[in-house]
Amino acid sequence: MEDPTPKSSRRVRYKGTHPKTFKEKYKELNPENFSADVEKVMQQGRTPAGMHRSICVNEILEFLNIQPGQIGMDATLGYGG
Repeated sequence: MEDPTPKSSRRVRYKGTHPKTFKEKYKELNPENFSADVEKVMQQGRTPAGMHRSICVNEILEFLNIQPGQIGMDATLGYGG
């Protein structure tokens, strides 16, 4: 008798005790599946890999002094700040 559900494959293992490349950091590639891990990193005051956290938003908006009728644009490239 054959099982209709496909067998899930295990993640690719890396050598040593810690991942060396971003590709090996499997939890950080799927933050929606590992929200507890992402939350833990954020509670430590760090930024999870592959994410961007805005900082100084109020200060930047005050400096730009955008007035009604004007348009502001965030030109951040990639995951930079």
